[in-house]
Amino acid sequence: MSQASSLSKFTREPNSILRRKRLKHAQPQANYLSYAAVWALRLLLTVRDGKRVQRYLCDQEEFFETVGIPPMEPSCGPDSLRAILGERLPVLEESLPPDMEVLSENIQLLGDALDLTNIECEILAFAVILYTVSWLENSADTLGVLDTQRAYNALATALLLEESDVRRALAPDATLAAAGMLRVRADMGDLKTKLQLLRSLPDVLLTKQDSTKVMLQPFFHTSPLATLTRDDFPHATAEWSLVARYLESTIHDHKSGINVLIYGPPGTGKTAWVGALAKELHLELCEVATQDTEGQPLKGQERFGAFLLAQRALRRMRRHVLLFDEVEDALPQLSVEVFGVRMRGPGSISKASMNQVLEQNYVPCIWVCNSIEQFDPAFLRRYDLIFEMPPPTRRIRKMMFRRFLEDIPVSDGWLDHMADNRDLMPGVIERASNVVRNIRPNTPKESETILNQVLKGTLEAMGYTAGPAKTTANSLPYSLDYVNADVDLIGVRDGLRMRGCGSLCLYGASGTGKSEYGRYLAQELDRPLIIKKCSDLLSMYVGGSERNIANAFKQATEEDAILLLDEADSLLRDRLLSDHSWEITLVNELLTQMEGYPGIFIATSNLMDNIELAALRRFTMKIKFNYLKPQQSMALLGQICTEKGEFSEALKRRIQMLEFGPGDVAAAVAQAALCREPLSVDALVTILERECALKNRGARPFLGFTGAVLSV
Repeated sequence: MSQASSLSKFTREPNSILRRKRLKHAQPQANYLSYAAVWALRLLLTVRDGKRVQRYLCDQEEFFETVGIPPMEPSCGPDSLRAILGERLPVLEESLPPDMEVLSENIQLLGDALDLTNIECEILAFAVILYTVSWLENSADTLGVLDTQRAYNALATALLLEESDVRRALAPDATLAAAGMLRVRADMGDLKTKLQLLRSLPDVLLTKQDSTKVMLQPFFHTSPLATLTRDDFPHATAEWSLVARYLESTIHDHKSGINVLIYGPPGTGKTAWVGALAKELHLELCEVATQDTEGQPLKGQERFGAFLLAQRALRRMRRHVLLFDEVEDALPQLSVEVFGVRMRGPGSISKASMNQVLEQNYVPCIWVCNSIEQFDPAFLRRYDLIFEMPPPTRRIRKMMFRRFLEDIPVSDGWLDHMADNRDLMPGVIERASNVVRNIRPNTPKESETILNQVLKGTLEAMGYTAGPAKTTANSLPYSLDYVNADVDLIGVRDGLRMRGCGSLCLYGASGTGKSEYGRYLAQELDRPLIIKKCSDLLSMYVGGSERNIANAFKQATEEDAILLLDEADSLLRDRLLSDHSWEITLVNELLTQMEGYPGIFIATSNLMDNIELAALRRFTMKIKFNYLKPQQSMALLGQICTEKGEFSEALKRRIQMLEFGPGDVAAAVAQAALCREPLSVDALVTILERECALKNRGARPFLGFTGAVLSV
């Protein structure tokens, strides 16, 4: 190997961990440019089309300056240019510096850590400069569109290597590709396009580094020591024991391909749970980077490149575990069919590559994500352990509030109220407490006001409600005196209190108090209430809706809560009326969960005739909610109106002609308040008449094509 191709003379420095000042793509020094010039000339002299070379170099002043010849004159023909470049090449080769200083030093550090060969180091240096020096890229572009074989030949020509050595160095199982640093694309392209270099690697290798550890920090870093412990996750103790025992055993036996997947809604404490587990097991937790040196988010392939680099660098380390957070943003998603063509999202890696990653990683890895709905089942089968981080129960939420707010004054009533909100996850609670702690409020009232404001903004931004529903000034207090059902609702309440389980189907017109009866039961039986609507359970992914249904019943079981499925006719539709297979599987899943549910389940429906017959058999009771009786209507209106006294006969007749429920009355009260009308009986009845007329609009004669045909 000639001096021109020798990059093995790397200087060595003792490792010292110093704080690195990040320099963004430092301008290559003269010795970098000297090597780039030699590589460029070797490539240019292989191009037979002299006019093509002339066209690509016509405005490359920096190239001519580095090569040491004056810029190309218009009168200079292709043959003359080729002769000048040919004469200049041996001169530049003879004057090459022994190495490329900073780049050589950094590649030497990296090579020692990853066991890179001299040839692999040379190819890596070439790729870094190719991505950095624009005129080297333009010179390589004169080669045109390359297949993989021609790309190997170009590298061999530029570096004076054997083509077979280049091929071995860039093989998929060789270190450069296996460590995620440099791989050859399969598709056609120019030389730079064919050589896919790990993002941020040029910045890192062209900046002075003090140690390998500091050099690799942009790709993975040691996670901060956890502040939480096992005691902070009483709702996930079973999962803790299982994962802890598995990691201890596999690390002791030096097994590879160890992968654990943890998923759950944002803020449930998944990442903190992993940190606490690693701390208890005395494992050093390293985390794969999510952004590059410029703060830009890394795409799927780029994050997996960082992951592979971390695996390679840590392969000899004992008692290390790797954390890959937000994995759903990096993993290949299920393909989408567009005009009959199956397509994968941009930036996602191939299935084969992903499967290989999961089966051959050196260091145990814990993968964390918010959802697994879009994951290909082929990937899920390759994880050793998969579990969903359960959301904390009401008791645990209250305990977390007490711990996070131990030095912040709040009232017990406020704690009880906020603990009812299932959307309040540990991460949300902790961040809100940090905000209040920095503001330093003086009184419990001030603390609660600030906390409410912070939590409201966070939860609403996440798409959740800011807190449990409160009774507004215009809402009506719920009373069974103003509910018209076909059974004794108090007797139903007492029976549920004694048995502790049962399933109710509450059906009838809207506004008759069905959902409110579920809230009434939760309050009377002192149980949490979980309300799910169709929109909460349906998912765009195959199997996602069924999983959401199962999770709803699981959550209700864990919290010993009453599960209320509002507008259940959308999910319990008669299977004979289904148009799609997924509708049938949805009903089947719901029926299965209902049959095995040990708690109290309530379904409300406005369209009883469309409900699946098999579902009706599974309800302990079917309770019809009717419109208020005239006596109930007048009693309710008389209670809420500001005017007291006997109703006139004309007013009684108007009320008797109407069909409405307590929900309609609440809407009328809200409408009167909005219009600033007095709460008189006459005003409310007038509003109710308008509302009832709108509800009865479906009884109008049908007009349209069919009506026209019938009239002929």
